[in-house]
Amino acid sequence: MTRSFLNNAVFVYSLLAFYTDPAHSSFHNRHAHMRRNGALTKRSGVPSYDGWSLSWSDDFTGPANTLPSSSNWLWDLGTSYPGGPSNWGTGEIQTYVKSTSNSYLDGDGNLNIVPLKSSSGQWTSARMESVGTYRCVPGRKLLIEASIKLPNTPNLSQWGIWPAFWTMGAAFRKNGYTGWPYTGELDVMEAVNGQGTGYNTVHCGVYPGGVCNEPNGIGFTSPFTKGEFHTFSLLIDRTAGTWQNEFISWQRDGVEKFRVWGSRVGDEYTWGNLTHLPMFILLDVAIGGALPNAIAGFWTPTENTIGGLDSAMIIDYVAVYNSLGNTTSFSISSTTTTQTSTSSTTSRVTSQSSSVPTTTRTSTSVVKTTTKTTTTTAKTTPKTTAKTTAKTTAKTTAKTTAKTTAKTTAKTTAKTSAKTTAKTTAKTTAKTTAKTTAKTTAKTTAKTTAKTTAKTTAKTTAKTTAKTTTKTTAKTTAKTTAKAAAKTTPKTTARTTAKTTTRKA
Repeated sequence: MTRSFLNNAVFVYSLLAFYTDPAHSSFHNRHAHMRRNGALTKRSGVPSYDGWSLSWSDDFTGPANTLPSSSNWLWDLGTSYPGGPSNWGTGEIQTYVKSTSNSYLDGDGNLNIVPLKSSSGQWTSARMESVGTYRCVPGRKLLIEASIKLPNTPNLSQWGIWPAFWTMGAAFRKNGYTGWPYTGELDVMEAVNGQGTGYNTVHCGVYPGGVCNEPNGIGFTSPFTKGEFHTFSLLIDRTAGTWQNEFISWQRDGVEKFRVWGSRVGDEYTWGNLTHLPMFILLDVAIGGALPNAIAGFWTPTENTIGGLDSAMIIDYVAVYNSLGNTTSFSISSTTTTQTSTSSTTSRVTSQSSSVPTTTRTSTSVVKTTTKTTTTTAKTTPKTTAKTTAKTTAKTTAKTTAKTTAKTTAKTTAKTSAKTTAKTTAKTTAKTTAKTTAKTTAKTTAKTTAKTTAKTTAKTTAKTTAKTTTKTTAKTTAKTTAKAAAKTTPKTTARTTAKTTTRKA
């Protein structure tokens, strides 16, 4: 349900091919029966099972038209998680609200999650998450189940209606609603388009591809009847000696429909994220999106899709159980399905506590079981301690290595950054200085040259002018004097001669 990559044609057609592959229906011939009775009608309360402790439940008892308890549930609002992909990452078109119009107690011990379409064609619905988180501890089993009824409404008016009961790894919530599918998702029950088909799916690892074949996941489908309450259950079994032999089992009305072993996932770290760590529960009815589009073969919803109780998911109860020990009457007989075990070179799964809530029982069978469990514990404690020590040592080493690597990387990065910055700064400074110097020199040279040229030109001009003037004046004076002398001399000479001659006479 929370997938940020699903609203595209590639996914739609690949998912359609995945779920219509006959290979995914072969498990019908190999299912196992659990020794308990199913419930096709509403129960009078949350059931109890021998060998199991009820860790948490909500039977939705309360006045009609009131919200479920806020101590048990919180509501997702709008069209995405804060900062998450739009339309919840799946292409859904509804807006989730916290309203007694969309999620309310009916007064008969049921929770109704009701999608509604406004007169303008806008859809609202409800999506709820359990406040608490739940996990399967080593050597025990975890059972999460709900009694749910889907309406027996014709398919023509159900295109795009997408009810779901599922879980998400609590790390997804702690990480700020990021990290899918790494944080793990287990779809206990999904149904689309009003079809009487239940979808069971595992999402894990990386996208795209990875060990869980994302975005399709590892999945299985099986039919069920609409208009009746069915008990949809998810069992995580960690009683095997190795993670490869641990498994997840999907049951409906006490009959196992699908099982996935750790060996099928094939990666210890991914398997640990999926099954060893805490998870929270979700209930919702979405409208439109990748899965209903893929199954329909066209975009949903259509103009014929209706809202209201005819498209609602009705929940009788939700409960979480932890097994009291390795031996329990709530067992599953072996199946014929063959799983190939694979090994992981390094364990990266966080060591888990083995404590679970228990109740006091006085029956002989419980005393015998306790004695056997105590004996088994005494035998397995050294092994468990050794394994835990090995894991702890590996973790400590990993953490120390990570810190040392981080410090070394930080120092190296700092030095490299400093050198790079220094070089870059030096180059930049040199270029800037060169440019500035060139500009300044050019300006200064131009100014100096201009001044020098002006002075030199003035001096040269003055000298040249003076010389030229002097020569010209001298030449002019000489010519003038010569002319004047030439003119004057004959006259003077004649006059003088005349006077002299006269005197002599």
